[in-house]
Amino acid sequence: DAEDELNRLAGDPATAVGAQRRLITESLRYGRLEDAEQRLQELLGDRNNTALAIYYFAQLAERRGETDRAIQSYRLLADSVMGLTARSSAARLLVKEGATAEALQLLDEHAEQNFDEALETGLARAHVLVDAGDLKGALASLDELAKRFPDHPDIDYTRATVLESGGRTRQAVAELERALKLRPEDPQLLNALGYTLADHKMRLREAEELVRRALAVSPDNPAIQDSLGWVLYRRGRMEPAIPYLERAWLNSHDAEIGAHFGEVLWVAGEESQARYVWQQ
Repeated sequence: DAEDELNRLAGDPATAVGAQRRLITESLRYGRLEDAEQRLQELLGDRNNTALAIYYFAQLAERRGETDRAIQSYRLLADSVMGLTARSSAARLLVKEGATAEALQLLDEHAEQNFDEALETGLARAHVLVDAGDLKGALASLDELAKRFPDHPDIDYTRATVLESGGRTRQAVAELERALKLRPEDPQLLNALGYTLADHKMRLREAEELVRRALAVSPDNPAIQDSLGWVLYRRGRMEPAIPYLERAWLNSHDAEIGAHFGEVLWVAGEESQARYVWQQ
């Protein structure tokens, strides 16, 4: 199977690092933490991949609930080529610990030192503010960012997700509709609008059409597969919903996808299978 092939590649020096990365990612995704740690020890011995190993160790600590250790590990990478990813991860955990000012400082320092990543850093900052419960601050931050990068699709998308997370659903829908007029074939926007409508039981026929258009562009995207399963479920079409949700779950093992898949299985009477998915 695929894992056997990855193990074979991991034993070949020419393909070892890439295969090890895939195996570690799979182990973390499926909760095989001891297996992930063992493979990480092997990766740590490769001097060229020390930063990557530290990042995976941080993820492992986070999965185990060792928040302080995870933050410390992410901080070790703050000035590496993985700087923004590591700082964003650390900031997310700091917000959970109530250290919002420290989290924002991490990102602001990166912005000052890396002008070429101003957009990405600004978006990360908005997400941190939302996580901290500062919706007004997040929107103001995005407005400032839009002055520097007018009509950028990532800003439009992030503003919509920020509004939706703050309970301002109709404004979020309007923002996605505005963005979609400018980029009518963008699968991320199509999916985001379709999913938002479905999740709030609004315009379900249109929601399905939007998600199907997104899936036609990105048929292997688990987030879009999940959205189609969810909108079908919202429309009362249980039987066709389950295969899409199952495919999304097998492709991603994302927590939200698992929550959706489990709920639909439960309603369909597959309670033991639903419990298994939720436990995973």
